[in-house]
Amino acid sequence: MSKPRLLLIEDSEILSYTLTEMLNQAFEVTSTNSAKKAFTNITRIQPDIVLLDIMVEGPINGFMLLEKMKSMDELENTPVVMMSSIDDENKITKALEIGATDYIVKPFNFIHLFLKLKNLVSLKSKTVLDTQEKLLMKSDSTLTSMQLDFKKRFEKITDNLISTNDFSIKEIAQSLSMSVSTVERWSKKIYGLTPKEYIIDRKLLQAEIMLRQNSGNVKTISYRLGFNSVAYFCKLFKKKFGTSPGQLASKKRLAVSEAQTL
Repeated sequence: MSKPRLLLIEDSEILSYTLTEMLNQAFEVTSTNSAKKAFTNITRIQPDIVLLDIMVEGPINGFMLLEKMKSMDELENTPVVMMSSIDDENKITKALEIGATDYIVKPFNFIHLFLKLKNLVSLKSKTVLDTQEKLLMKSDSTLTSMQLDFKKRFEKITDNLISTNDFSIKEIAQSLSMSVSTVERWSKKIYGLTPKEYIIDRKLLQAEIMLRQNSGNVKTISYRLGFNSVAYFCKLFKKKFGTSPGQLASKKRLAVSEAQTL
């Protein structure tokens, strides 16, 4: 099972080693004591979350690295938890103003830190999903009356195709009394996707909901949504959500099990 990627930037070798040993059961940890090295490699690492000490080696401190990260489109929504042995209101305020998600003071309770990191990664995943779903459609206020009419009729037709793989764009176009090229053009204009891509995207969003609701195993859900190949379904799902459907289902079962033991 793949783990969320955690980038640890900590100047204390002892603490860095300890945190890595404790966190690597749940995270794929990459550690460094240099903010400069972290920034050089951060786009390659593509962390899901960052644990950052304010005081680190080199000319770039934690605040500077945080500013650089928040200026990058691909990292601006990545949670960053700042660490420091300095319990200073001004530093805490500065970190939060720049964009830190949280600020913890050393020494800290490891269980609390672990739960914060875990919850922030889960929240990021949910935020990404919500954003993707919202971006799937443009705001109705930006569409013309003809486009709104197309959108309403197109979605009504494609809603009936979520659970099947037996459809063609030509048939959809005929149902709309439009040419295939026009349907393709309007679909890309409104959704940024071809009709086929739109339908597959709807299937994947529905699959994600079904998995979270424990509405069946991966194979069952795959076939219920009209995928003839489970492997193909898993490939598309991982590409969209960054995790396989099996991994998502396992996480959900683990969360339910943990909740039942509380």
